[in-house]
Amino acid sequence: MKTTTQESPVLITEKEAARLLGCCERSVWQLRKDGKLRCVKIGTAVRYARSELDRFIQEQMSQN
Repeated sequence: MKTTTQESPVLITEKEAARLLGCCERSVWQLRKDGKLRCVKIGTAVRYARSELDRFIQEQMSQN
């Protein structure tokens, strides 16, 4: 019997990043523009590594 497990994607869209951070897509875009959130560009697509979101969250928590 073969079992399937659904893994989380390594790269996520701006919309998914916004949902995970609990903010709007515009805020994610602004964080990227300000250099606070790094992204990966694949052609014209912008993606975020889940590990980058974790890094950003930890950085914000340590500042407060």
